[in-house]
Amino acid sequence: MFMVQACAQAQSSTAAMIVSRTPVQSNGRRLTPPPGSWGERYRTGAWTPNSEEVHAVDLEVIQGSIPKDISGRYIRNTENPIHDSMDGNRYYHPFDGDGMLHMLRIKDGKASYCNRWVRTKAFEEEQKAGRSLWAGVLEVPMSKMRSERPGWGEAIGKLLKLKDTASTDVVVHAGRVIPSWYLCGEAYTMNLETLETEGIAPWSPKEGVSAHCKVDESTGELLFFNYGFDNTGQWFFNYGEVDRNSSLTNYQYIPLAHRMAGTPHDMAFSKKYSILCYFGKNRSHFAVIPRHGTAAQVRWFEAGPTYVLHFLNAHEEGDELILDGYHMARPDIFRKLDCLDLHAVVPQLWRWRFNMKSGQTSEMCLDPRVLEFGVINPKYHGENYKYAYSVIPHKGEFMFTGITKNNLQSGESQTFEFGSDVYGSEAPVVPKIGGREEDDAYLISFLTDMKNDRSVAVIVDCKSIEAGPVCTILLPHRISSGTHAFWADDAATAVVTPPFSKL
Repeated sequence: MFMVQACAQAQSSTAAMIVSRTPVQSNGRRLTPPPGSWGERYRTGAWTPNSEEVHAVDLEVIQGSIPKDISGRYIRNTENPIHDSMDGNRYYHPFDGDGMLHMLRIKDGKASYCNRWVRTKAFEEEQKAGRSLWAGVLEVPMSKMRSERPGWGEAIGKLLKLKDTASTDVVVHAGRVIPSWYLCGEAYTMNLETLETEGIAPWSPKEGVSAHCKVDESTGELLFFNYGFDNTGQWFFNYGEVDRNSSLTNYQYIPLAHRMAGTPHDMAFSKKYSILCYFGKNRSHFAVIPRHGTAAQVRWFEAGPTYVLHFLNAHEEGDELILDGYHMARPDIFRKLDCLDLHAVVPQLWRWRFNMKSGQTSEMCLDPRVLEFGVINPKYHGENYKYAYSVIPHKGEFMFTGITKNNLQSGESQTFEFGSDVYGSEAPVVPKIGGREEDDAYLISFLTDMKNDRSVAVIVDCKSIEAGPVCTILLPHRISSGTHAFWADDAATAVVTPPFSKL
């Protein structure tokens, strides 16, 4: 296995040209979190928030060279608080941080970078007030803090009055960047060139959009869901489809028969179906709805108890619909969000098989190791595939120390470790221009290197991830640790350049 080390060889010694560096004003305090607090864990060290927006071009390559067979944008969302939390950062939770996007543009063997906060309604209101107006997900129960404004969504966000941070996930659809929030916020859109916040997508429903909407590159469609409970206590899903021109073409209300134990977080799709899920204490419930279908066509399947933070992919095989994701062995530890140590909840690479003819479910573990935040080659979404790339959680904290490549057919695997005190995140797959095989591609990720007090972008060849990066690019500043990311390929024209956008 390969471990990233300080790079001795460099393609170029020329430093990046800074086009702009703009500090964004906060309340100016930035209180030191109390020792041993959540704030100390997730507002210092690798989680230290950024306080400026930077645009830099001609980034310095400090190892290898930028491959000429890729062209596109790597975008990562980060939880980046601009104000102290209401309780002085004692119970600050990373899921409460304001969304900040970091984008690396790669074209013709050169790289540029910019980062921007997502200017949500809550962000703008707190900027005007000069302080936090919303309490966080742990501040409410632990510090007994109360928000001064209503919350978002139709479930926990509304009940606890939590703010829409747009800091969980990010995708690109219809030529716009769309960040999202795990408790169903508004679908903000950002400019693909500048990351400037443009507004809210016209298709964004009043119930909000959960994190992990999906983009089908083959059709240009965006698939999404939201959830909540009504005034009678009835829990529900809404499932939606948006075409490549940003028109909402399908929106289905799906009532749930059982109470949720923990909010749903992700969905999956195959060529014919979309899959939604929620989890009870004793069973897991999966709703299979045909693409472009109605709520009356939903098929329900049950499986053993768990909680799934993220799915990988789904595809059809004969009478079966196959779903891969990360099954938690100890879901009870995770549900209250007061433990983010993934080694404690034990997510494992897992496979569910739903027999569309018999209605039966079978399931099996594909890899017993603790793995999460998986990705695949986006050209294989919804299809039978071979390779999965998962990050390796850091024991004790919500950070990631390496990547594992699983061959789901042979059972073989490879590992790329980032190195001591170096942390990364979900690493999107970047298909090579002209590639023919599924792993004719690269992985790309930002790494936060605490020993050298810097951040870099690494590009790793998918065929031999153990060999380490083929290229390391120095960023103009150290960035906060993060979770989800997206690769918007210039060749994915149905995603990045729609012919008739409604925005």
